[in-house]
Amino acid sequence: MKRDVRRSLLGERDVRLYLGGRLVSEIGSRITRDGLPVTAILVLAATAPQLAFLGAAQSLPGLLGSPLLGVAADRMRRRPLLILGDLLRAALLLTIPLAAFFGRLSLIQLLVVTFAVTGLTV
Repeated sequence: MKRDVRRSLLGERDVRLYLGGRLVSEIGSRITRDGLPVTAILVLAATAPQLAFLGAAQSLPGLLGSPLLGVAADRMRRRPLLILGDLLRAALLLTIPLAAFFGRLSLIQLLVVTFAVTGLTV
């Protein structure tokens, strides 16, 4: 009786692509979740109430948009939707260092970008 040689899970191309994509996405999500409040504190000297608004901007899209967006996403092809969401989030997040470089970063921009990025994540 011959033994079947099983291929390692990491030997599968699709698994490697999936894991690589998830890794990049999780790193980006973590930087966004933790980096935006730190940016508000260090660059804009945000106060506690301003940070509360930033926290609300991170929470509201999930609370308000999840039921509606979930139904809409179930009726679409997921892969193009995920890719488009990632590209739009990257473009939005890129506006923050650009605005800071040109001295135009404001709390309003951080709030809008945070709300939009969280909405796209949902």
